[in-house]
Amino acid sequence: EVVNCYKYLGLHFTTKLSLTQAVSELATKAKARTAQILKCLWRLGHVHSEVFFRIYNAQILPVLMYGSELWGYQRFDVIEKAHLFACKRLLNVGLQTPNNMVLGDLGRFPIFILTAVRCIKFWLRILRLPEERLTKKAYSMLLHLQENGKKTWTFRVMQLICTNGFGEVWFQQGVGDVGVFLRCFRQRLVEQYTQDWAAEIETKERYEFYSSFKCIFQSEKYINYQQKRCFRDCYIQFRFGISPIHVHRMRYKKDVVPRQLLCPLCKNEIEDESHVLFRCSAYNRFRKDVNIITSTVQNTSSALSRVMAADDEESIIQLSRFLYRVFDMRKRAVCSK
Repeated sequence: EVVNCYKYLGLHFTTKLSLTQAVSELATKAKARTAQILKCLWRLGHVHSEVFFRIYNAQILPVLMYGSELWGYQRFDVIEKAHLFACKRLLNVGLQTPNNMVLGDLGRFPIFILTAVRCIKFWLRILRLPEERLTKKAYSMLLHLQENGKKTWTFRVMQLICTNGFGEVWFQQGVGDVGVFLRCFRQRLVEQYTQDWAAEIETKERYEFYSSFKCIFQSEKYINYQQKRCFRDCYIQFRFGISPIHVHRMRYKKDVVPRQLLCPLCKNEIEDESHVLFRCSAYNRFRKDVNIITSTVQNTSSALSRVMAADDEESIIQLSRFLYRVFDMRKRAVCSK
């Protein structure tokens, strides 16, 4: 039977030699298993991120990265979205939440870094094979096709190595210590991604509030503090700029006039982050229970950043409860109109 697509050893191969369909199927399986794992973990109440990602790395990553020796030289959006799906479900935020915020607070790097390292590791393994092995003969054939102008798997591997500053490794066709080289290669990818992440955080307008208190790519402590899920969700929404307040909700709306941004409770100022935390008189009775707010000098430009940069458990829990009460009171006031 002649077919356009054939599944062999768990991967779909097409007549066009495209692995897009195979990678898409891996992502679908990974997302389904992620949902099952999170569903079970949420029944336990508090889900520690380290526990979740240990399970994820053991149960989901092998599915997501299956066959990456063949396709790992390039970044597939569908694979990255499957990973982001797990991260966003863990934080209980919408799929439209900016990826840089989610990965930055969890300290998770893109899957491409892992697949690229695995692809290069496979390439180095092929180089050490005897010449009579079929795999080595196939590799030699690919090199010959590459020399004739064909963009083969070896061409993609060469691009991956050379664009990351290790061109001499390709021209030498091998390295002395494979383990050391792979660690250096992975570190190079990590550093490049971290630099790109920091540049976007600093330059894009969407991250103006977020960058005022977040500048280091690392996992945040607040994720694992013991508190009710509804409290933590409110803190994350406010932190990521996806909360119900006007400056967040109307960020992308066109032709917004200043009066539309006024606080629905006091109607005195634009409802932004500083107004909610420090100035709205409607929240005074909630505000007195938050030590980090009452002890902060409010008329300074760094007051908001100082409050949001707090990472001790007491401050985070108090702030989370405060925001929950604020959003609840605000919702009641808006719905009653």
